[in-house]
Amino acid sequence: MFRDRIVLITGGTSGIGLSLARAFVREHARVIVCGRDAGRLQAARDALPGISAISCDITHVDQVEAMIADIEARHRRLDILVNNAGQLVERDFTQAPLAPAALAAEIEANLIAPIVVTNLALPLLKKAPGADIVVVGSGYGWTPSARAPVYSAAKAGLRAFVKALRMQLAPLGVRVMEVVPPAVDTPATAHRRVKKLSPDLVAEDTLKGLERHAREVFVGSAKALPVLLRLAPRLLEERVGRT
Repeated sequence: MFRDRIVLITGGTSGIGLSLARAFVREHARVIVCGRDAGRLQAARDALPGISAISCDITHVDQVEAMIADIEARHRRLDILVNNAGQLVERDFTQAPLAPAALAAEIEANLIAPIVVTNLALPLLKKAPGADIVVVGSGYGWTPSARAPVYSAAKAGLRAFVKALRMQLAPLGVRVMEVVPPAVDTPATAHRRVKKLSPDLVAEDTLKGLERHAREVFVGSAKALPVLLRLAPRLLEERVGRT
């Protein structure tokens, strides 16, 4: 299903993004990853020969425009966009005032940038028959965490964007899928002493979701979210809020 499909993965040089790149390469897709760290970009090239690794900070519109222009020049289309890049920052509002620029930057990375990337990539996606947009969300977008209020708000906003975008793009044949993982074992969560899921499992479930044209893919313990939100929303909110 994925052979020769053109796949762009933002934040594809580590964590979930790198696992997704590896999974798509195994399926003989033509993978492009982007990231900000030159060392990680080179490490991704070394680990996965044949992929394209582009230096791009997705919070800078000019860099995103240049990346999309490069993909258009090389491939003329884009089959799968994976909005994976993001950043969770623990923030304690009892210590307010916090730096407004830092709060805005977190919203920029987790909400505005994926929307902008999607917008700029859509002309290429519309050229590909049966294109897919994948958004890596979070369980905190469905029920928030007290330790990460800004991240939770951004991911909830991203979920709303996904739902609205899906309705707009359905007549064009462009599918939109949200991936909802729990805590994942990545460099960003190394300090957390909680049960974590392998990023490879997230990647595996993501590809399976694409194969069956799923609207949402809940991974690991996040699979309980829809049921608990219906049956015990207050209990779920209290439980997740402490994580």
